[in-house]
Amino acid sequence: MRSSPASPRARRAASRPDHLFAGRLYREPLLAFVGKRAVIPMEGMGITQQKAWLAQQIAEQRKRAARAAQLDLFADVKNVETTI
Repeated sequence: MRSSPASPRARRAASRPDHLFAGRLYREPLLAFVGKRAVIPMEGMGITQQKAWLAQQIAEQRKRAARAAQLDLFADVKNVETTI
């Protein structure tokens, strides 16, 4: 039986980095599976630093989402003006 080639989606997923946010004891067993794709952004940080880093990431994501929503609103208004 021939194996089917991986789908484009599966190939993209395999080439993307896997972000691991678990502590060292939980993370180590996963590294064998994830291998070189592993990205560990909070490695070496204490718990207070980790919490601050996560809070900063959340704040930045909220700002990006708010800007995107403003752009969408602007596009909607622009589309309405052109149809009037």
